[in-house]
Amino acid sequence: MVRSSLARHWLPPILLAAVMGLFLIANRGAYKGYFESDDFNNLNFTRHIDTSEFIGHLFSPRVFSNNFRPAGHLFYHWMYQAAGLDYVRYIGAIHFLHLANVLFLWLLLRKLGFDLAASLAGALFFAFQMAVFDAYWKPMYVFDLLCATFCLLSLLAYLYDWLIPSLIAFLLAFRAKEVAVMLPVVLALYEFLLHQKRWKRLVPFFVISLVFGIQAMLVNQSRDNDYSLRFSPATIWNCIVFYASKLFLIPYAGFAVLVLPFLARGRRSRFGVAVFCILLIPMLLLPGRLYSVYLYVPLIGLAIALAALTAGRMAIVIAVFFAVWLPWNYANLRWNRRAELTAADIRRPYVAELAKVARQYPEVPSFYLIRAPLGDGAVRDAIQLFRDGAQPIVHDAEAFNAREALNSPSLLVLEWNPRFGTLHALLRLPGTDDSSSITMDPDTPVWQLENGWRARESKYRWTAPTATARLQRPANAIRFELTANISPLYIETVRVSHVEVFLNGKSIGAREFTHAGWQTVRWDLAPEPAGPVEVKFNTSPPYPADPPLGLAIGGFGFVPHN
Repeated sequence: MVRSSLARHWLPPILLAAVMGLFLIANRGAYKGYFESDDFNNLNFTRHIDTSEFIGHLFSPRVFSNNFRPAGHLFYHWMYQAAGLDYVRYIGAIHFLHLANVLFLWLLLRKLGFDLAASLAGALFFAFQMAVFDAYWKPMYVFDLLCATFCLLSLLAYLYDWLIPSLIAFLLAFRAKEVAVMLPVVLALYEFLLHQKRWKRLVPFFVISLVFGIQAMLVNQSRDNDYSLRFSPATIWNCIVFYASKLFLIPYAGFAVLVLPFLARGRRSRFGVAVFCILLIPMLLLPGRLYSVYLYVPLIGLAIALAALTAGRMAIVIAVFFAVWLPWNYANLRWNRRAELTAADIRRPYVAELAKVARQYPEVPSFYLIRAPLGDGAVRDAIQLFRDGAQPIVHDAEAFNAREALNSPSLLVLEWNPRFGTLHALLRLPGTDDSSSITMDPDTPVWQLENGWRARESKYRWTAPTATARLQRPANAIRFELTANISPLYIETVRVSHVEVFLNGKSIGAREFTHAGWQTVRWDLAPEPAGPVEVKFNTSPPYPADPPLGLAIGGFGFVPHN
């Protein structure tokens, strides 16, 4: 009898610990990942704010128009102080949060009256949901984890009649992510379906929700971006279809959730499905932010519904569901893991090399990025972290305003070679003279290439039908050379390629390319004084592409007398 009592006492924590252990084993690869662009933005932004200011913002009645979420941003603030850029610690922290949420969900299910098997089923479903893979692998989604943490704590405190702690947890949940604005509706539904309909105690929850909700609507009207709410039926339906297709990682399979209340006719199953739908509502108004990881908080409701099914006559069906669903989830984990680790293996060495360059040249303010695996905003934040100084000017080579960086007299051109994992730095300092010739390689002075140039491919660079560049003509220049890479497909398409060269607006002549291969053409030059020269290439006919192309140029420039 004593052994039986001990088994009943220790079995729940042992089973729950087993679920958590299996989660850590399955997701151990997350510790080999690396920071995303949003991580660098959050780290750089939050390190300038005092902890006391975060605490004040946590309990402020104001909605911040800059998408400031003090609970989540405080996580980055503290983590950077404690861990710097040690990614393993960040993953350890978000795994701790997720497993804490599994524990809180377990306690919530037990408080709702579910038995051991039902509570275990709900916790297992919530712990291994690959629709929210990113929440387990990327610190940037700590906002969703913290929102779920405080939502669960608020629900638990409310069920124990601890109204003040429940209210504080609700406020912190909203400060983690705005989806928590729907939590008072969940509490009202609990009173209506499962409790004593004590409406007065809900008043402070709804007052806070309305204060934040009205402010959010006013802020939303003043902006038009990915965070803007859209209320058109077509937009909402598209969002519904997206999340329904992501929930079980099968197109439209999520609509099966609506059938659950009919399979288990108890109030708890209806409550769980309703909680899922209620918490998902804000996401259905954000078509510019469609990410399956946003299902993380609504999954609390679905875990309750699944527990209700397990507690009823559908236990065998649920067992069959898990027998199919767990392998399917694990297969998706492996697919997602492969893609994430491949990307991380590129970002990690890039950031390491970027740190070296940023510290080696602390006074250079402008950066020009070629093939960077991070966005220019993330690179800017990372450089500021490494230097702990003024914000640099960073532009990607493919950006429409890239020339703003190239016009800087003090500039670092950073070209990433993903094949070898190397970062080539080309420095331009004030007073650096323009080159008299240009070869398309990592040392190309790209600031001398003006309009009409595409990204470099191996040893050449495509032009538009008209392209311009800047050279410094030496005093003893006797010839101008142009080397082009004429591919068989190119010459087969255009038949004859005609290129005319202009120096300072004056034509020096034209040449034709009629066969494939690397070719160099030359123009003899009359004596002229040394000085800056504007070079223009006109190529006809254009090579049919989108946009049309001119010539694949490997190099050009002045040839001086011996």
